[in-house]
Amino acid sequence: DLENIEFEWEFDEEERARNANLVKYFINDASAVLPDGKPFPLSKGLFLFGAPGTGKTEIMRVFEKFCLDNDLSKQFRFTSMSEVYTKTRLSADYDPVKDNIQFDRAFDEFGRYVGAVMRFGEGIDVNESILEQRYERMKRYGQLTHLIANLTPNETESQFSPMIFDRVRSMCTGVYFKGKSKRK
Repeated sequence: DLENIEFEWEFDEEERARNANLVKYFINDASAVLPDGKPFPLSKGLFLFGAPGTGKTEIMRVFEKFCLDNDLSKQFRFTSMSEVYTKTRLSADYDPVKDNIQFDRAFDEFGRYVGAVMRFGEGIDVNESILEQRYERMKRYGQLTHLIANLTPNETESQFSPMIFDRVRSMCTGVYFKGKSKRK
């Protein structure tokens, strides 16, 4: 449930066009286009990126509800990578890979935490382990993975192994959220 905090969405023309194409993406409308005019790939997930507070998480929460309420084929579950990392560190019973490879998903705060987490005396890179499994599921079953990050795709390249960076490019279409924080 969302708190009932008053706010007003304000979008410029470029943001309106981006959002309209995201709606088309989620309803599988082939007329969706990227800012460069190329067709929006409907069989790939999304990589939403931009500065903190530019509306990436909020818009994906709206689309999560939109897809569920309208019983759309692109329904997904929302997951916080910060929570996944915290649970992985704190609970030996929590399996971050097994618990996050099912269903289409949106992973918020992707890239905020990177590197190995010690589990049973060995390090596991949670981001890379989850993405590798989800990549295989995308190829086999068409499973979608959406990533929400404050990192640009190019900054992501320096955070992860070349293999994982390549997987992200293959799995997702970049969607830029321009500007500065809109939080008040």
